[in-house]
Amino acid sequence: LKAAQADAATLRANAHEEAERVRNGAADAAARTKAAAQTDAERIKEDALLRQAQADELFRTKMAEVDEHKLAVEAELAEARAQTEAEERTLTRQSEDERTRLIAEAAAERERLDAESQARRELADQDFEIVLRGRRTDEYAQIERERNEAHAEALRLVEAAKAEVTRLAAIREDAHAHLRELHGRLGDQLEQSIATAPSMEPVEPSQAQEPAEAAD
Repeated sequence: LKAAQADAATLRANAHEEAERVRNGAADAAARTKAAAQTDAERIKEDALLRQAQADELFRTKMAEVDEHKLAVEAELAEARAQTEAEERTLTRQSEDERTRLIAEAAAERERLDAESQARRELADQDFEIVLRGRRTDEYAQIERERNEAHAEALRLVEAAKAEVTRLAAIREDAHAHLRELHGRLGDQLEQSIATAPSMEPVEPSQAQEPAEAAD
């Protein structure tokens, strides 16, 4: 019985020692695992912060490029608008000058023809008593034909002036249409450039800490 008791005591002592050894080994393993997890968490956190800094830098670079392109497009649009408006003013001024010139020429030609007709009528009146009736009739017919021709010439010049004014107005309308088309193309290009710019949001530090907490 004493021997059995001694064996039982030895077994209990051995069991206590084994349990203590196992507990110590488990504690050491847990400490090593926790240290490794903390190291990984710090590394992951540093990587996340580095990626966040890189993303922020890339975002600022892309936004600077977008702003630079936007300024270039706006400058080009302003230059094109100014050039088109200058061309429009030039065409308008030229059309007004051409219309004034044609109207003045038509009026001068009409006055010249009227003066010639009046002079011939006066000459016919002065020769009324000495010119034969047949010749006087022919002269009046000639005067009438010339007056009709003068009237027709004046009408032709006026119609030519109106046609020229219409042509210049059509040119001005074409310039307006070209300006509107150019404005539309440049506006679409600007909107497309802004729309295609990468939208990158900075990574929050709290998101980088989540793997560390999961490891703990």
